[in-house]
Order: sequence, then C-alpha cells, then structure tokens
Amino acid sequence: MINAEPRTRLLNQNPNVLNIAAIDNIDMKDATFQKTPLFGISSIMEQWQTKIDIVFDQLVSQGSNFSIEHINEAIKKNIDSTLFVAPPNVVILEPGEALSKDEHVHKAVDMFLEDFGYTEDGVLNLVCDEAIYRHMKDYKNEEQTVHCILGQWHTNKAMCSTIIKAFSGYGIFGLAAQLGVKFLDKLEKVADYRATFRVLGLLWAAVGVAIHQYAKEKNISISDIPKGNNNILKVWYIFYQWTGYLKLYKHSIRLANFDLQMHSLMAFAPVFHITRKYRYAESVSRFISELRSDPQFLQALRTVPLVNLTQEENCLALDEALETLGVKFLKENMTGYATNLENLKLNMKATQAEYDRLILLISEFTGDSLISRSPRSIKDRLEALWKLINELKSAFNSQEPESHPLFADTTQLTEKGYQRMFACYELGIKKNE
Repeated sequence: MINAEPRTRLLNQNPNVLNIAAIDNIDMKDATFQKTPLFGISSIMEQWQTKIDIVFDQLVSQGSNFSIEHINEAIKKNIDSTLFVAPPNVVILEPGEALSKDEHVHKAVDMFLEDFGYTEDGVLNLVCDEAIYRHMKDYKNEEQTVHCILGQWHTNKAMCSTIIKAFSGYGIFGLAAQLGVKFLDKLEKVADYRATFRVLGLLWAAVGVAIHQYAKEKNISISDIPKGNNNILKVWYIFYQWTGYLKLYKHSIRLANFDLQMHSLMAFAPVFHITRKYRYAESVSRFISELRSDPQFLQALRTVPLVNLTQEENCLALDEALETLGVKFLKENMTGYATNLENLKLNMKATQAEYDRLILLISEFTGDSLISRSPRSIKDRLEALWKLINELKSAFNSQEPESHPLFADTTQLTEKGYQRMFACYELGIKKNE
C-alpha cells in the first residue's frame, strides 16, 4: 500500500492528450452560440422543439402503444455526435481539506499544479460541481490561466430537482404515483439520480403523448395550446417543454454534442431562478458568459466535451466520469479504516493500483443496470405509461380538471397558481440578465 504511486499513471508526456483536472468531495457551440441571447429559447431550441413535436406526432399517428425507448431513439437520430475517442485515464492524486471554503479549494488547485506541473499552453481546464465552481470565482494564478467547467452531471441532477420543485404544487407527485413510484419523498430529494431521471422521462413521454393526442382529436396545432384557455393543459405543456430541455441536455451528454448541451442549458436556465436555485442560476450565467467571451475555451470543450467509455452513445459528463471511474470505486473498495489523513491517503493509492488490475472487468459493466429488462417488467412499465396517458387525456378534456384524481393533492391549481406558472419563465429570463 505504501509503494502505490498514482502519479505514475498520469499521461503528461503526450501533446495530443487534453488533461482536465477535477476537484470533488469524497465522503464516507456552432456559430450561432455567440450570437443568441444569453438565456431563453434560442432559434436552435425552437428548431429542436419542432423536431420533438414531429417525433411525438408521428408516433401518435401510428396508433400503437409505443414506449419511451421509441421516443428516445427517434430523437437521438437527429443529434450529431462527436468523434469516438479512447476511454479516459482517471487519477486521484491526494486528498486535501474539506472543500467548504475558498482557500481550501484554491489550495487543492495549487496542489494539482505542483503534482502535475504547469501546462505548456498556460491553461488548466478544471471541472467541478456548482459549490466548488462558486469557490473558484476569485482564484488567481499569475503563471496559469484556470478555466472552470461547471460539471454537467451535477447540473443535470440539479435540473431534475428543479423540475420537481417547479411542478410540486401542480400534480407531479400524483402523476408519479400513477406510474407506480412508491417513495415520493426520495423522488423529491433526487436520492437516486438515475431513477429520478428515468421517472421524469416517463412523465415527459406520457404528457407529450397525451398533449399530441388531445391536439389531434381537437384538430388544433401544438403551438396553439399556450394561447388557449385550457389552463391544466397549458401547465403540462410547459412541463413538456422544460423537461424536453432536460432530456436534450442528457442526450447531448451521452452523444457528446456540446453545442446542443449549451443551448439546452440556456433554455433551462430561467427555471433555476423560478425555483429559487439562485446559486445555480448565477453559476450557469457565469459559465455561459465565460464560454462566449473566450473562443479558445469554447473550442476546447467542443473538441473534447465529455468522456468516452466503451462504445458510442455512451459518453459520460466530465464530473460523472470522475465519480463513476474514480470516487465511486474508491468508496466501494477501500479496505480497513481511515484512522487519520495519512492512512486515508495510503488507502486511496492502494485502491487505485487495484483498479488498474480490474479495469478490463469493470468495463463490461458500464451499462444501465438499474432498469429491469425482464419481459414482465417491460410490460408492466408500458401498461403503467399508457394508463397515465389515458388519465391525462381524461383530465385535459374535463370541465373540472382540478377535481380529477390525478390532481387530488395539489395546491397551485388555482387562478393565482395558473397565472404564476404562465408568467414565471419570462420573469426568470429577466432575472438572469
């Protein structure tokens, strides 16, 4: 354990390697990018909303009980992916002090530069979660330019939480319960990110299908819905749009399309303000502003936006790769007790050495193992999805939708609550400016 040395695994001699530093806690653009408004729905996102509407419309017209997988596959066909590159080399160097203060975070960056050395081009790309990103705001280094990358994986988790909070008073928990979700408190807290994202994806699919079926039956255009007087339909049309941005953000991560990722984030950003996630709103604003003001930084992320695993369409966000390939492995495989800081360091070094010997085996298990693939489970999920779709259609057609069983425990399906929802997005854009 004492002889294990993580620095020997660093790839600092190859000029074609883009080294990205990541700081985390271990607890036991196309040309239009610079020209579009900083926040809100860009022309790119308007085009994507049309593409998504077409996907739903085509599937609904087929009349069969399709699944969310059909929707996902149809959308992904429209997303260009970055070239396939080799898997990453993840190395955790030294644990430092808890990253709860600016000086501790700054010290961790200095430790990295001491261990790894200053880069030839004088630029260090540092990926971090929102809390650490905020602590780096005032970091100064006369010899090295440090570009902070707001972690996409942590941001995606925050987007899930934001959607749930935004619609918590409008019936989202009733819809989730209809799907069979039993632990609604864990859904609200995003206790399991992958499970939460899966539930939101199913809700988005159900709402999208119900809306398109309603529009088809009423012979109206989807774009006419916001101008109509069916308030419950308008609320869930907004959910369909906002969760669509969340879905596109995740798809753009898996397919390594950085421009789509940024346009999705710009469209979603006002929702952070709406739900009082002010720190995320500020950090997203700062990150996008820095990208737009530094073409070299933007191009670097376009070139290597994410981390490849073992196959195409299976990219990880930069901070997700650290958690999946580094931190998570350490948490699960460190032996003994970390009685002091020195013992913790030795455990981390030894565990990473063991990771090298197991990497080929581990690579076989990079898929999504949380979702049961048995025929019975797939059938049950499909039945629950279509039952919810039919219930939503019933509510959309009801003269008193607020009395529908889906919305039994809501607090915001009132005239005041409706008007608040309809006005909040534009208000969020103004607050971000």
